[in-house]
Amino acid sequence: MSHIRRLPIVAGAFVVVACNGGDAAHDGVTAPALNLAQAGQASEAVAANVQVPVLRGIVESFHFSAVRRNGVVSGEWTVKDPVDPEAPGLASGTVICFSIQPDGRTVFLGGVIERNNFGIPAGSGAAWTVVDNGKPGAGVDLSTDLTFGFPSSNAATNHCATGTTFTNIPPTPLLAGNVQVKR
Repeated sequence: MSHIRRLPIVAGAFVVVACNGGDAAHDGVTAPALNLAQAGQASEAVAANVQVPVLRGIVESFHFSAVRRNGVVSGEWTVKDPVDPEAPGLASGTVICFSIQPDGRTVFLGGVIERNNFGIPAGSGAAWTVVDNGKPGAGVDLSTDLTFGFPSSNAATNHCATGTTFTNIPPTPLLAGNVQVKR
């Protein structure tokens, strides 16, 4: 959830990550339209539509899609952060890195902000983690909140490489949505 309530926690494994830096509407949030079937020649891809509880009954909604082709990552993310229910915050940006962990289900993602109504400078970092527990109905997927507002993209690339998290919200069962990972 946005840029507040963050405690750094370090998680173990290091992974080599490649980084670089049409829309569909859902729940008032502009979401990347790419799905894994459209990923085409991608060697890896991850996409999700997420609704996750984050704090005292607040539900954060976000969407993202990212692909890695020939070692180059591209993608988009959008988050609706309803800290103020009468004027929910919106932020969106580019996915600059992701790393699929050895279990093939857990993905560390990082991005940069391009647009937002929080007053956070463009280019600030974002980081989040998702877990794909199978096809819808086979298991409940998990997600942290999408944490953003870091002074630079360094926090995002560090999260992709190490799993270092900046949220109080561990991977939590989704209230709605689905995570898809393709290797």
